[in-house]
Formats: sequence, structure tokens, C-alpha cells
Amino acid sequence: MSSSIKSRLLPALVAALNGIALAQLPESKILASDAASGDLFGFSVAIDGDYAIVGAYGDDDGASGSGSAYIFKRNGTEWSQEDKIVASDAVANDLFGWSVSISGDYAIAGARGDDVGGSASGSAYIFKRNGTEWSQESKIVASDAASGDHFGHRVDIDGDYAIAGAKNKYQYYGSSS
Repeated sequence: MSSSIKSRLLPALVAALNGIALAQLPESKILASDAASGDLFGFSVAIDGDYAIVGAYGDDDGASGSGSAYIFKRNGTEWSQEDKIVASDAVANDLFGWSVSISGDYAIAGARGDDVGGSASGSAYIFKRNGTEWSQESKIVASDAASGDHFGHRVDIDGDYAIAGAKNKYQYYGSSS
């Protein structure tokens, strides 16, 4: 095939594929059922199949800056809020929902400001879906938690496995010379 034919076909193919992709992925806008100024809804987001989770670490249902996350379910081309999750022990400045992830029937939310192992040591919460209800299964904390670690700054979940990062946990493994 000559290069002039290739140069004419490639843009046409890309345009056709873009048209297909756009036709298959309708735009949607989701909102929290109880949205309030300062909630920071959408700071963190994740999606898995027909479920999405949206963090709102500024939400103050538990106390100022305690945070929350919202679970949405897709039905056809429409998304609807299925549940709102919060930490069972929410207190001010936990920042629950700073990071979120979802996989199948499980969701995880990081609370990097939680003081469980010292000021802002951080934690993460795992939730499990039962029908349309999401309930807290566990709270995870670093075994070596210390003030300022921000454990839960980033979280991810995949099936039966979860991981949480501690933004300020430094360990030096170099030589002392």
C-alpha cells in the first residue's frame, strides 16, 4: 500500500473509531444526594464494572473534615447513588475518602488524617456490599504507625487484596558512609 493511501486511511480510521467510542460511552454527571459546599466530592474516584466510588474527604457528617465516600451503580446508561459510606469511628480531620478504590463487592477508603497511631498516622477502611447495602468489614492500620505517616494517602483493592500507601513513611536502606 502506498504511503499516500496510508496517510488518507489512517485519519479516516481514527475518526471512525472515535465516533464509535463516543457513541458507546454516553456522558453522565453524578452528584451526591446531600452535597454541601466544602465536601470536595470527586477528589478521588474509581470504577469497576457497574460500580463507581467517589470520595468526599471534606464531608462533615461525622465531624468537620471527617469525610465520606459515595457508591454509585450503573443501570443501562444511568448512574444512581446506592449508598454513602463513612468510618464507624469518624472524628474531625480524618479525611476519610482522600483516596478510594472499588472491586466487585469490596470498596476501600483511605483516611490519611486518622490519629489511631499518632497524629495523622492514617488508616484505611474496607467495606463489603450485601445487596444494596455497604458495611464496614475492617479498619487497617500500619503495624509501625507513627505521627505524620498519612497511611491511606493512596489505596487500591482488587478482589481479596488491598493495599494502602503511607505518603510520609520513609525508610533509609543506604550505607552510612
